[in-house]
Amino acid sequence: MPHWSLDGWPCSFLKAWGLFETLGELLAEDHVRDAHVRMSLQLQQVSCLRREESMKFQPNYLAHRLAGAGSLIPAHKSFIQQRHVYDGQCKAAGLSHMHGLRHRYAQQRYEALTGWKAPAAGGPSARSLTPAQRAMDTQARQAISRELGHERAQITAVYLGR
Repeated sequence: MPHWSLDGWPCSFLKAWGLFETLGELLAEDHVRDAHVRMSLQLQQVSCLRREESMKFQPNYLAHRLAGAGSLIPAHKSFIQQRHVYDGQCKAAGLSHMHGLRHRYAQQRYEALTGWKAPAAGGPSARSLTPAQRAMDTQARQAISRELGHERAQITAVYLGR
């Protein structure tokens, strides 16, 4: 089983997409056996949640069936105990540095908001954008920064490039 990592900088779009395909395959093939970890990984894949946020997620209709009214941490475990289960399940499945799912989310969101790929995903650099495109770039980065839980749009350079 190959070892996948998305958290390296710069995070290439193709590697990110490859991990998503692989993550889906690993989940489908039951390489991640703990149901709570599986759901945490699925939440990270489709959102911009960090590992801790995905584990502490208070479910509504999405995850209510598994977690009931609590978080994706089983009632009999602490966050630290479940984090160890999460890390062990990911390692056993050949996954690491799952924070990279946030990079992928940010890059997909940027493309949806602007119509072009982020610089980190092979899109144009800020220097090559027209004034109108720069305005769209700024608005997209501000929106993505808020979605990621950050206050400054500058932090998006880590996820999107410059």
